[in-house]
Amino acid sequence: MKMSDIINEGISPKLYMVLKQLQTNGVTSIKVDQLNDKLANMGLEAFSYETFALQHNDPRIKKLIKNFNKDEIIFAQGSADVLPQAGADGKEVGQMAKRATNVGANL
Repeated sequence: MKMSDIINEGISPKLYMVLKQLQTNGVTSIKVDQLNDKLANMGLEAFSYETFALQHNDPRIKKLIKNFNKDEIIFAQGSADVLPQAGADGKEVGQMAKRATNVGANL
């Protein structure tokens, strides 16, 4: 068994849960220090760039992360999670509502 397999086996599930929750909550990025604070509050070890890079080999974690560096982790944002943005006048929301309630010819 490789060292990276041992590391991934013990830490990845808990790290994945934290990262998934952050992404689900709409967090687009987090500073490594902030993530380490959250992990410490859960009794988990802090990550360095090198140890996080090893964890990033886990396919579950790789799917959540768009990019990372020594200071910050940037979450992947799926297109299904992104809602259309309304213009300055908000007409797009009104148009969507109109289309949703348009059931055909007037009765």
